Amino acid sequence: MYRFSYAEVVEDAPRECRQREYEVFDRAIGLLKAAEGRPSRSPEMSDAMEFLQRLWTVFVQDLARPDNELPDKLKAQLISIGFWVMGEPAA
Repeated sequence: MYRFSYAEVVEDAPRECRQREYEVFDRAIGLLKAAEGRPSRSPEMSDAMEFLQRLWTVFVQDLARPDNELPDKLKAQLISIGFWVMGEPAA
């Protein structure tokens, strides 16, 4: 299986990439809404936190790549958010 950088994917197919981004964020929001008001150890909360942690793991890995062209300050801020999310207990 080939692994391409985010920049390569965006360059080759920006519309499809943006659609996948929309879908993954829509899924994350849906899971968070399903977990809203539920106990911290509920299946809904666990599902939401596990998904968010996996999502941010992918983000942080991409942000840390040398070919990521975002400004360094923005990358550092996003990585910091990612570490915070990834450090939250998955219930």
